[in-house]
Amino acid sequence: MLASARVRLLAFLLLAACASNPPAPDVPEGPSVRAVTAIIIANKCGAALSKQDAKRAEETMNKLVERCTSVPHGVRSFGVVLLPGGDLRFTGDADAGEDEVPICVVSRRLTHNVQLKAPCEIDVRLEQSKMGGGS
Repeated sequence: MLASARVRLLAFLLLAACASNPPAPDVPEGPSVRAVTAIIIANKCGAALSKQDAKRAEETMNKLVERCTSVPHGVRSFGVVLLPGGDLRFTGDADAGEDEVPICVVSRRLTHNVQLKAPCEIDVRLEQSKMGGGS
């Protein structure tokens, strides 16, 4: 009889312990990180660019967006004309998507070091992605 009393007491204590310990609250997820990337969707310069200058043009497009933390509607397309001498001119005639240049792109003075004899038109698509964390 003593053994069954101990079993009942142990069962009671286990049930009481489980009832008094509510489940742990959900741990909030860390902050989400947004990234903006520039994709060259059309290089209208053709053979005018060497492989090295094409890489420089791509690096320039990435520098354009390095301050951007978001893009309106998640995607934005626009045109950039690389001018001889290092200047850039933005156009709103990209082939795809919206054609408005985000403020984070035009808010800084940027030049390029692509060797050009004539203006070179590039269509750029900005895409925003969200990584990790909650909403």
